[in-house]
Amino acid sequence: MSNSLKVKTKTKAKETEIPKILVGIPANRNIPKETVASLLPIVAQVGIENVVMMQNAMINQCRDAIVKVAIQRKADYIFWIDDDMVIPPDALTKLLAHNKDICSGLYFGRGNYKPLLFDLNMERNADNLIEKASFNQRLDYPQDELFKVGAVGFGCVLTRVSILEAMEKEWGGWFNFIGGYGEDLSFGIRCADMGIETWVDPSVKCGHIGQIIVNENHWNAVKDNYK
Repeated sequence: MSNSLKVKTKTKAKETEIPKILVGIPANRNIPKETVASLLPIVAQVGIENVVMMQNAMINQCRDAIVKVAIQRKADYIFWIDDDMVIPPDALTKLLAHNKDICSGLYFGRGNYKPLLFDLNMERNADNLIEKASFNQRLDYPQDELFKVGAVGFGCVLTRVSILEAMEKEWGGWFNFIGGYGEDLSFGIRCADMGIETWVDPSVKCGHIGQIIVNENHWNAVKDNYK
């Protein structure tokens, strides 16, 4: 199947063929039907042969294995989709259009409904090495424009493979845990150390499947409690 989706980038007015996309799904459970249904338009855009699922390992190991496949296949981007997400059909087109190294959709935690957006604080020593890293969860964000964060949850994220190749040279890997943080925030620390920016498109609104499918409406209903 050819990769025939067109995209209008922010830097070029004309439509161009999209680069080679690998859809990476780390999965350690039966994938809900809602996730499968939301994947179908994405699969139609990239081709079933460009969808890779990794199972039966820790989450960081699954993500690392997907990166290795992307590099081996000479993909230009990995579109990360978690196995508990509901992705809008235009998510890939929108994220690609921004022409960023890392660009995420917007989604929310299943427990407290907070947006999975994080600001990163880093302290360096005299040798400019990271001495301490901490995160603050961001509760406010623009509604109608791209914005930058320190790190994101990795449920719906587009990453350029070239920065992953550079990260391997700099860090020796991608998603191993740092300082007790999960693989997604640990990836954010590596990106910040290398000067790689993480962006979010708030128009790419995703659902997060738990006992209910959590979306922005749930956050809007409770966010005043956190002021």
